[in-house]
Order: sequence, then C-alpha cells, then structure tokens
Amino acid sequence: PDETRATLLVPWKFDQGDGMLRQRARLLKPRETRVPCHLYAAGFNFAHSSIVRDVPYDGRLQYLFFGEELSMAVRLYTHGYDLFAPPETVCYHLWSRSHRPTPIQEDTSPQVKHKREAQRNEAREVVLQQLRGQGRGLGAKRTASEFAKMIGVNFEEQSIDVNASLGGLEASEFAADNSTLTPDSAEEKVALLDVKTQDKILSFLDAIKM
Repeated sequence: PDETRATLLVPWKFDQGDGMLRQRARLLKPRETRVPCHLYAAGFNFAHSSIVRDVPYDGRLQYLFFGEELSMAVRLYTHGYDLFAPPETVCYHLWSRSHRPTPIQEDTSPQVKHKREAQRNEAREVVLQQLRGQGRGLGAKRTASEFAKMIGVNFEEQSIDVNASLGGLEASEFAADNSTLTPDSAEEKVALLDVKTQDKILSFLDAIKM
C-alpha cells in the first residue's frame, strides 16, 4: 500500500448493545518520532519480555472480541507501562473474511450459541470491572481512574470527553484528509457492529447458503 502515515488509536463511542467502548484510528501527518498512544492494538504490538510476566494475556476472556484490547490497555497502564505507536505504518490488516471461515461460523447450534453468549457476557463483565478499578490483573503503580481520565472517558456514565479524539495530541498533528479512518467494505462495517448483531447477520447468511 502507498499509505504509510502513522495512525493513532482514540476513543470512538460506547456500543449500545454491550456497553463496551469502541476505539478507532486517526491518520496523522508525516512525523519522525514515535507517537504516545494510550490504547492497545491486539493486531500488532511488541514489548520487552517483562510484559509477559507482569501483564500476561488473559486467556479466560472467552469469545470476547470487543473488550480484550481495553483490558490490556488498562492493565498495562496500572502496571506502569506506557504505549507508543510507530511514526509510520509498518503493517496492514486485511478486514475481509470472505476468503476464510471464522470460528464463530463453525458451529451455530442453539446450545453452542447459548454457551458462547454466556461465556462472552462473563468475560465482558470482567473487563468492565477492570475499567472501574476492580477485578483481576490490575497493577498498583497507577489507577484505572487515572487511565480513564487520561483517555477522556467516563466508564460509569459511558461518556466521552470532547477532546478524547485527539488522544493527547494537538489538532494540528492530524492529517486533514481522512483524519478519521472509516470502514469501506461490508466486512469492515459488520466488524464494527455489536456481537449480537454480528451473530444474527452470520446466521442469516448461513441460512441463505443452505
């Protein structure tokens, strides 16, 4: 791809279905230095090996798609880790899933869907508690409330500060063209929906294929 400018993850909106904060990327002007970034990207990240000891990935967040990145972000912050984005794009993500089946499509029986939803709800509650400063995996160097204030989000009231979309930067540091990256393909748009709606769409598509 020709686009190599850096992007910054910022708070976007609270989903009306699951109450989980969504994040999105904003395109930055060309720069030479790394970018302080308060949110975590599960698709691409690297760190010193101490992170595996201090903030191990939580393998018990079963079937949770939206929320795992927030869990990592608040746990990393409370353990004293600071996050940065590279000054230019170094990898790309293929949004389309049309070329492969996803695990959520492999078994859509009512029993499996019920169990999956129960596990997802349990995992979601774990993350919501962490964001409120409770639950497992939090550190003692900084607090969850400090994390929320830093990113400009009130998790109790599900509100986002008007300047949260700046991610701590100046407005002048963002690119004027396409400064907020938005989805173009159908797959990208589906990925932004709440999980229950995704399940319904996938079930409908499975039904019409039969």
